[in-house]
Amino acid sequence: TTEEARQTRSVYQAMLNSEPNKTIKSPPSLDHRYIHEDIGYGLVPMSEFGRLVSVPTPAMDSMITLASIAMETDYRVTGLNLSRMGLDGMSPEALVTAVT
Repeated sequence: TTEEARQTRSVYQAMLNSEPNKTIKSPPSLDHRYIHEDIGYGLVPMSEFGRLVSVPTPAMDSMITLASIAMETDYRVTGLNLSRMGLDGMSPEALVTAVT
């Protein structure tokens, strides 16, 4: 970003004046791999791991639900859930052993 933007202490100004950000284009629609991959293969497994170890993930769960509604896709079914990872029914202790 520019020195002037940095001095404003504004994230918006820093991003607006960043040369690399000027070439990044947003997807043309929500039906894009960024949504499908980030929800199904990012948020779903993190939420599933949280559920497995009894850690609430309400923000992630809300994003999964909203994306599922918007895209008419049940990301909890089509995404990387515990069953698809072969971890369904596993205890938290067994999960630690499996991933270490």
